[in-house]
Amino acid sequence: MNPNPARLLACGLALAASAAFAQVPAMTKDGSVGYFCGGASADDRRQMKSLESNANAKLVFATVKRGGYLADVGLSISDGKGTQFSTTTEGPVCLLQLPPGKYRVTAQRGTTTRTASLSVGQGSGKPSTLDIRFPEEDLDRISASPEEKQQAADAEGKPVRR
Repeated sequence: MNPNPARLLACGLALAASAAFAQVPAMTKDGSVGYFCGGASADDRRQMKSLESNANAKLVFATVKRGGYLADVGLSISDGKGTQFSTTTEGPVCLLQLPPGKYRVTAQRGTTTRTASLSVGQGSGKPSTLDIRFPEEDLDRISASPEEKQQAADAEGKPVRR
């Protein structure tokens, strides 16, 4: 049975189109706020670029010294009337569609809380960016268990110091 070249081409185009549409992220609406938090991988950050023109605010979460990206940050955004939006981030970058105005951004990771002011306009195609940094200490307190240390030593062929 010989495959039909036109049918193969049509199937290939349909698959390519569905893959392209599946990779475009969409903002979630929460009241008057649209948001998308992600960017844990380089591919994810590339995909988020398509949403930046729809956002009027961009928040980036990282560590102070190393600049390592952080996820699982508790985020709350409020205006003079109260909280507009709150979530726990799924990645180090949050793109937001906020009504024009002035906001207080509160971000919490572990025992560290950061607050900052954010002003957004109608949206000029480039979002206002707020870079929120957390100390390394929260991450430095994480240590390997004795079992993990033993596994690492076994892999390297070295004895474990106790």
